[in-house]
Amino acid sequence: MKAKTIASGILLFCGAVLLLIPAVPRAQNQPWSTQEWPMEIQSPSGLIEIYEPQPETFKGNILAGRAAVSITPPGSNTPNFGAIWFTAKLNSDMDTRSYTLESIDVTRVKFPNSTSDQEKQFSAVVEKELPKRNLHGSLDALTATLAMAEKEEKVSENLETAPPKVMFVQYPAVLVMLDGAPKLSEIEGSNLMRVANTPMLMVFDPSTRRYYLSSGNAWYSANDVMGSWQIDHNPPNEVENMVTDDGQQVVNNLPDNQMPRIMVSEVPAELIVTQGAPQYSPISGTNLLYLSNSENDVILDIASQSYYALLAGRWYRSKSLDGPWSFVPADNLPPDFAKVPPKSDKGDVLASVPGTEESQDALLEAQIPQTAAVRRDATLQVDYDGAPQFKFITGTLMQYAVNTSTPVLLVHGRYYACSNAVWYVAPTPNGPWVVADSIPDDIQTIPPDYPVYHVKYVYIYDTTPDVIYVGYTP
Repeated sequence: MKAKTIASGILLFCGAVLLLIPAVPRAQNQPWSTQEWPMEIQSPSGLIEIYEPQPETFKGNILAGRAAVSITPPGSNTPNFGAIWFTAKLNSDMDTRSYTLESIDVTRVKFPNSTSDQEKQFSAVVEKELPKRNLHGSLDALTATLAMAEKEEKVSENLETAPPKVMFVQYPAVLVMLDGAPKLSEIEGSNLMRVANTPMLMVFDPSTRRYYLSSGNAWYSANDVMGSWQIDHNPPNEVENMVTDDGQQVVNNLPDNQMPRIMVSEVPAELIVTQGAPQYSPISGTNLLYLSNSENDVILDIASQSYYALLAGRWYRSKSLDGPWSFVPADNLPPDFAKVPPKSDKGDVLASVPGTEESQDALLEAQIPQTAAVRRDATLQVDYDGAPQFKFITGTLMQYAVNTSTPVLLVHGRYYACSNAVWYVAPTPNGPWVVADSIPDDIQTIPPDYPVYHVKYVYIYDTTPDVIYVGYTP
């Protein structure tokens, strides 16, 4: 899901005189009690909304944080999303355990496709209008939120850095991931069984003891899931009649010699593919070469004769394309990586090289909500491995389901599921599930060391009678 472009909205907004809406009090158990969020600002350019800020750091008496924002231009029902970063002077009242903010400085504004001038103009307008709002809240709630942010930062510093299984091949190939050994589940009305722990369409035929896999263009089959997969032009009728998740029937529309080979892994893995023997090209202005016949970002440092591969956003190093590979902190890359020309064939790696303008932009872009409008009649089915089982999340009154790949939470007697960055709610763990138009604040307190932690970054931004605007920050 991608956020909508708002360049035109910014141009309209920056020249407008804002007509403010009075604030509505907010409950005191939240860090910000200024009003019900989002904070709404009406202007001739449309409706501006500032969503509940997320405090990040507090040093001395300066609070820093960020907030999602949106603009809905006149005549449109579609909000356009971006983000702002700010600092503010915090004045605390220890008797009432409350605080107020003043001297608010918007340090950065970011929207998709916005220019530097547009962002500066937007920043000036927001800085002018925010102080007119009585920004205040609960000191205890703010302290708890900052403590959680600090804990998250410490957890991120200790993330697992062991390299994945890296497979290097010199022919077209597709990597199929399984979360461990195959887990089979029954398919209603069929003799086949679905391999449930892979996102690919993979089934098992108990009568022939054979696995079948769809690549979208053809059926493959194998006697062993980790064995040699071959194109199967004559799969059983029951297999051939299956459809992919988007409702399409599998059709072999490529010649056999153009079909990729299937590589299967039951552990985290990455695939490096070259079209034939590795070929190299120089990167102008550096002592670096890159694999020119591969879609992977693989760079050879001439000085050390080491390969560097950017896999799933992390750098790994090896003396050979066949491995072994080891994790490399991004700030330990050779200096020439920062000299890669932005417009070169490998200019895209600059987003993963610390200190470059591209990496700074990437960090900001990651805070812009990726949004979509979801119809209220959308539904969901949650599959469990047996009867639903839940465990408590330490330090909260919430529970989470432990035997399903879909994050499901039990909060205050209701069930909340997050699928494809959309929240659903149901009275029972088995549904019926409907799109949620709000979620409990408790979800923001999920500790980082729980497998459902990531759902706290999936938000409900706005609602209309027909759709709900949902999104997430990468």
